[in-house]
Amino acid sequence: MTDLALPAPLPRERKKFDYSKLVDGFFFLTICSGSIVFIEPSPYDLLILITLGLRIVGGFVIQRAVFPFILFLELWTFGGFLALIPYWHEADPVDFMFHTLFITSTGVFFALFLSQHTGRRLELLLTGYTISCVAAAAIAVMTWFGAFGAGEDWIKDGRAMAPFKDPNVLGSYLVTGLLYLTQRLLLGRRRLVWLTLPSLALVLTALFLSFSRGSWGAAMVSLVMTVGFLLGTADSGRMRLRIASGAAGVLLLLAVGLSAALSVESVREFFFQRAAVTQDYDEGPNGRFGNQIRSLPMLLERPLGFGPLRFRLVFGLEPHNSYINAFASNGWLGGFSFIMLTLTTIFVGFRQSLTRHPWTRPAQVLFAATFAFFLQGLQIDLDHWRMFYVSLGAVWGIEGARRRWLSQGQTARLAVAAIAIFLAACNAGARQAFRTFWRRPMFECTATDFSPGLNTSPLAPSFGCRCHSPEMTRFFSRMAAGRKPTKTAFATPSAPASLYGAGALTATAPAGPIAFENLRLFDGKSNILRDGFRVVVEGQKISSVEPMEKPLAEYIVAVDCGRRVLMPGMIDAHYHVMLASLPLNELLTADIGYINLAAAAEASRVLMRGFTSIRDMAGPCFGLKRAIDSGLVPGPRIWPSGAMISQTAGHGDFRQPYEIPAARGAPLSHAEVFGVGAVADGVAEVLRRAREQLMLGASQLKLAAGGGVVSSYDPIDVSQFTEAEFRAAVEAAENWGTYATVHAYTPRAIMVAIRAGVRCVEHGHLMDEEVAQTLSEQGVWLSIQPFLDDEDAVPFPEGSAQREKLLMVTRGTDATYELAKKHRIKTAWGTDILFDRRLSDRQGAQLAKMTRWHEPVDVLRMATSVNAELLRMSGPRTPYSAPLGVIEAGAYADLLLVDGDPLTQIHLLAAPEKNLLVIMKDGRFYKNIQPG
Repeated sequence: MTDLALPAPLPRERKKFDYSKLVDGFFFLTICSGSIVFIEPSPYDLLILITLGLRIVGGFVIQRAVFPFILFLELWTFGGFLALIPYWHEADPVDFMFHTLFITSTGVFFALFLSQHTGRRLELLLTGYTISCVAAAAIAVMTWFGAFGAGEDWIKDGRAMAPFKDPNVLGSYLVTGLLYLTQRLLLGRRRLVWLTLPSLALVLTALFLSFSRGSWGAAMVSLVMTVGFLLGTADSGRMRLRIASGAAGVLLLLAVGLSAALSVESVREFFFQRAAVTQDYDEGPNGRFGNQIRSLPMLLERPLGFGPLRFRLVFGLEPHNSYINAFASNGWLGGFSFIMLTLTTIFVGFRQSLTRHPWTRPAQVLFAATFAFFLQGLQIDLDHWRMFYVSLGAVWGIEGARRRWLSQGQTARLAVAAIAIFLAACNAGARQAFRTFWRRPMFECTATDFSPGLNTSPLAPSFGCRCHSPEMTRFFSRMAAGRKPTKTAFATPSAPASLYGAGALTATAPAGPIAFENLRLFDGKSNILRDGFRVVVEGQKISSVEPMEKPLAEYIVAVDCGRRVLMPGMIDAHYHVMLASLPLNELLTADIGYINLAAAAEASRVLMRGFTSIRDMAGPCFGLKRAIDSGLVPGPRIWPSGAMISQTAGHGDFRQPYEIPAARGAPLSHAEVFGVGAVADGVAEVLRRAREQLMLGASQLKLAAGGGVVSSYDPIDVSQFTEAEFRAAVEAAENWGTYATVHAYTPRAIMVAIRAGVRCVEHGHLMDEEVAQTLSEQGVWLSIQPFLDDEDAVPFPEGSAQREKLLMVTRGTDATYELAKKHRIKTAWGTDILFDRRLSDRQGAQLAKMTRWHEPVDVLRMATSVNAELLRMSGPRTPYSAPLGVIEAGAYADLLLVDGDPLTQIHLLAAPEKNLLVIMKDGRFYKNIQPG
């Protein structure tokens, strides 16, 4: 096969040392070490000191919303030091209070640390904590069953406790990991499900073997809360049904597991003994509850309480109640501060968990765990539990980030108010203009719109656009002079749904470089959203993706994204822009001019759905592509295949029976003249048709290798073309530096094409294990579509041949996706929408349904960077030279701003008119509306 002359790679930016990644790395290690506490000082204590030191050197940003947490926590601690005054000469109380100071300081650290770069750091926190939980659970289970020669150092009174010193601490520690793993399952995150399920089972087993009734109760309460939060914030009835059914499934598995465990007599007896509401040491006037009741009138008489560690000297036992202990060890100041800390945390935690913001899902897990700790505080002393301060600090860190996120919405109004004052000073007629300006979007204009004395701008009826006047240019320059660039909120008119109608869709180019800031970044490759970056666009391309800490040049206008998600424009790897929106009978009979106009309208709708590139897999779209590229009409970038080359009676033969037999030299059929199909029989004809499509500008060739659904005369099971015919087209493509792909469903059709050198298969829904293995071994791409018998299926009449063929194909879809994952086939995503405007409007919904087989982040990667990799196979025939499907320096500025998190709520992309606030292609705005 001929070597392809691929475009030379762009030079990479020189990597610089990233201090924040160093701190984040130590933070992750600290969380992972949280369960190793059987030695003192623990690795956790040493690592948190290193992390805290590194962060102090780098500096903290204190959010105003975190002040109540810091205030009540420090007042609680200060109250303890006041109560310590009479006992300064005793070593144990002094050590206790200084350890209290240290551990409460870690809570403050977590709150401040997680309030910045919140998304990335919460991911590190929950991942590290879950890893620590699974490791602790594995050790606990193995030691309970006698591994490592387990003795009393590992097991206490028949209760698992390793690697902790107390079974109650082990059980409580596992709750957060249990919640996170359960949430992943209920949200349908299939990525690493093979690891999630056994990890969940292991954690549940260790929790049971701790025989800690407090931990059992905490787990049940927090699980109910988490499920309730998920149901309350679900985006659809379908999602709520998934969560409810998943919760029922988990509950059923728990019941089965518990029944199996209780079938062992010794376990059953111990379980019911531990599950009793009270134990022997709880009852009587000198029991736990009796001591607590007796202490209350005594504490009311002592403003400084008993003093740190004095309760046990008075009553012979620890208080086993964190709220009573707060008054006993920290006095009235500490006690009331702890109660206020509890109440305010519960308030902000419920608010976080029941409202929409970028961190709702992690907030639900962390607050449910924190609330469980507060409940456990009624029957145990948790004031020195490290994990209590981790979750407590995380709740307040999220609150700081959430309040900052909410405050971003005020930036645009303040900026517009400042501009209004300036305009009023510059122009006597500015009041009326400002009223219009206030109601209308901002920054849709360009420098060429400024025209004093001419009433041409839609923004200002009495004079030209002022955004780019000399006065405003100087105004923005002055604002940018001290590192504070102009912060603008997005605001241009919503684009019309159709190209032709009340105002055509037009592109707006920024007057100069712009920087997208205050965003969460999905770059097309990563597994997570990244915080702390800005994306700078100059001309058609992204000039840099840089940390926010880097100074911004004064000539660059900063655009405030309001903590929304910036992602690459999406790519549909199998589309038919000429055929998608018109019924088949119209395509076969209508005037070509009408079809072209309808296709242009469809191209604009494709772009407004967030698809900035498509790979067109049959149809005469060369003229439309040229019009889009030259700016005559808006639309996506197009990789055209031209006419699908088909044998007689093949998938691309749309002739009518009365046209058969065709006389030698007979004129071409209507479909061939139109350019949908090109009928060819024999090596010579296939070679000629292939070269014709390349001459017209095809970036790749498409042939029909087997039967199709919409075609009338070829059953699904037939194979089309011989190996020699395929090889002729493959060689023609390779001579032009590109490749050939085939329409095929069945194993025989696919294998014949692969043996001839075809490098991509469209569909493949009926392939078998052997075909899947061959595709994987030879690196052949699979461009598959989520065909199901659902609302997105082409509505063929019941009983028709097309309907039966469709059902045959859809029955193989699930198995094909599983084979592709099993054999790690290079898989692209596309829609293959045909003949129905209603279906074409559901292009984004077809992407969302991919979560049936893949994690949302994998689906998004498939629709961006993975599909872009397939497009690059066209080599020198690639119509566009710069990278696509990624957000990186040198890539085309094809960008989307999503109002929500598509990594957890991918269905947002099914409603682009509502959820896509910005659509940029080639560095030009096609949609840019005011958020909120």
